[in-house]
Amino acid sequence: MLYVIKIIIAALIIVMVTEISRLNTQLGGLIESLPLISLISFVWVYWDSQDITIIANLSLSTFWYVLATLPLFYILPILLYKGIGFYISLFLSIFITLPGYFIVSKLINT
Repeated sequence: MLYVIKIIIAALIIVMVTEISRLNTQLGGLIESLPLISLISFVWVYWDSQDITIIANLSLSTFWYVLATLPLFYILPILLYKGIGFYISLFLSIFITLPGYFIVSKLINT
C-alpha cells in the first residue's frame, strides 16, 4: 500500500508541474527546480530505515549528480532555439550529459 501512495504522490507532482508550466513557464521551472522528489525520498528512506547515514550519503550523491545534469539544461534550449526538433534536441542533450554522469560516478566511488 505504501508503494501505491508513493507512486500517486510522484505522479501528482509531475502533473502539477506540467499543468503549471503550460500557464507560466517561469513558475513551472521554479517548481521543477525545487528538490521535491529528493526531499520526499529522504523522508521515505528515513521512515523505512531510520538511518541518517543513508540519508547523508544519498544527499551527497544527489548533489554531485545534479551537477552532472546541468549541461542538459543549458544545451537543450540552445538546440531548440536553433530550430532542431524537440526529440532530437532532447536526445542530444542527454547524450552530451552522459559523460558527466560517468565522471561523477568515478569521483564519488573513489
